[in-house]
Amino acid sequence: MTSSIYTLDNQDTLISLGANFIQVRPVAPFVHSIKNRVCTGYRKETDLLFKNETPALVQRTRRRQFQGDHDAVTFQVARVSPPHFSQPSRRAVINDEAVVHYLGLYNDKVIAASGPLQAGYDYITVVIQGDLRRGGPVAEMAMACGLASIGNSTGSGELLRTARVKQLNVIQQLSRQLQDKDLALSDSSITTCILLATYELITADNPVPNGPYMTHLFGAVKLLALRGQSQMQSDLGYSIWLKLRNMILIDCLRLCQPLPPAISQYLAIDALAQQDYNPDFFMIVDKLCTLRADLKALNHVSPSLFHVAQQLHADFEARCEWVRLYVSQTRPQAESLAYEDNAETTYRFFSRAAAWLFIQCIRVIFSDIFLSYARSQHTHSPSPHTLAALDRETLNHERKCTTVQDAVSYFLDHFAKNSTATRIHGALYMLWPLGLFLSLEESSPDRLRWIVCQGRKISDKFSLRMGNVLAEAAEGELRGLGVVEGEGE
Repeated sequence: MTSSIYTLDNQDTLISLGANFIQVRPVAPFVHSIKNRVCTGYRKETDLLFKNETPALVQRTRRRQFQGDHDAVTFQVARVSPPHFSQPSRRAVINDEAVVHYLGLYNDKVIAASGPLQAGYDYITVVIQGDLRRGGPVAEMAMACGLASIGNSTGSGELLRTARVKQLNVIQQLSRQLQDKDLALSDSSITTCILLATYELITADNPVPNGPYMTHLFGAVKLLALRGQSQMQSDLGYSIWLKLRNMILIDCLRLCQPLPPAISQYLAIDALAQQDYNPDFFMIVDKLCTLRADLKALNHVSPSLFHVAQQLHADFEARCEWVRLYVSQTRPQAESLAYEDNAETTYRFFSRAAAWLFIQCIRVIFSDIFLSYARSQHTHSPSPHTLAALDRETLNHERKCTTVQDAVSYFLDHFAKNSTATRIHGALYMLWPLGLFLSLEESSPDRLRWIVCQGRKISDKFSLRMGNVLAEAAEGELRGLGVVEGEGE
């Protein structure tokens, strides 16, 4: 079902529409006046209704809550609730809190180096508000993501099943929306695809987890290409583009796939890239994706591809000097996170840490290519010179991998101590280095054991099932090597 929903029957008509995509300005989030009932408001993560769902506990909690002050509460509700507003049902409360849960734990603001996005732009809340007014799929998909996350953390099969039902309903709703010429290429359609991919990341219950995840991402890219660059110039459109670009970049690097042509073309458009940190930096990453795809197809590092990698590495390091204004040269320190109760400050730290880690991971990719080439050269033409080159590249590769491993372990330990719900957002950033290490040509048993350990930690402490998927993949590689499995840092 997921692969067929992104086929538009009349693409030529859609391309020629030139529809106006109206940017909805933010209002107070989740005051659902359009639903004609009382807004349930925000709750702290520890107060979520579905933390414990046993009927006996719910009854005891209600008795304690209303004992002694029931009359006062009734009086206050009567004062603030006009007669024409109905009280929300339990299901409505759960749905509202699931959306709040998603926004608190998985949503992120898009930040650019300059312009209106410099302070951060919460694009997804804007899209949700617009869809709530017309009954679009984005709010329903945010509910599904929130329910799935809470189901993971509480072990509630009922919530997970409810989330899956909502996800299937959203796919059907999106399929119908893609046949509507006024909505097919809207912010709602593209954002729904992004949320469908996020859902797969949260649940990771598919036998081939990369399959539906990448299908939804590439579906979003297809809609982006049909919509056209001129329709992505607003703050909202540009934010959606940046979010999609970042997701595609890291996953194409991990899976050794070239970037979709539409993403490569957008990277090269100055009018779109001028707000970003450094457009040339991401174009180098684009070339690295293509290089990894070529190496995977060839199954070895040829001299010509080795020289391409050398030149690309030199360009990359030169561009890294340009982004020093935005990315620290040393690992960001997270000791203060345990005492930080401001979600905005915590999120900005996650962004800095992820940017620093992204650069270190790209250096690991280059060192992996150079080590593979040195090993093949020494295998085919052994000499003191090739042996020295192999030893040098082996040491360099180990040093760069250790830098990333130490950073991931360090960040996860400190993220787990943070009191804000946004700590799960930080753990999401840590999934990518683990997946990237699994794609390297040079993987030692100790490194695979480390992936097992960190993957399980992400799954257990942050309720992200994808951590277990990566751990199981590393265990499979260990069995293939004939190594006794074990855990290690």
